[in-house]
Amino acid sequence: MEILISETTITDVNGNTAKGYAVSMNNRLGKRNTQDSDVFLNGTEIETKIQQLKKLLKDYFNSQV
Repeated sequence: MEILISETTITDVNGNTAKGYAVSMNNRLGKRNTQDSDVFLNGTEIETKIQQLKKLLKDYFNSQV
């Protein structure tokens, strides 16, 4: 399984912008491949968890130096 998380800014048809995270998942089981993606805007529960994950990973990699 591969999960890609990237910061993104989206603009609606009225020109309003919102920031959040684009999350894509790619899962391969044998010859079967499942892909899914979504955008989680700032203030959502998933966005909060992504922020927590970023902090944990940053702390982990900084402690490995």
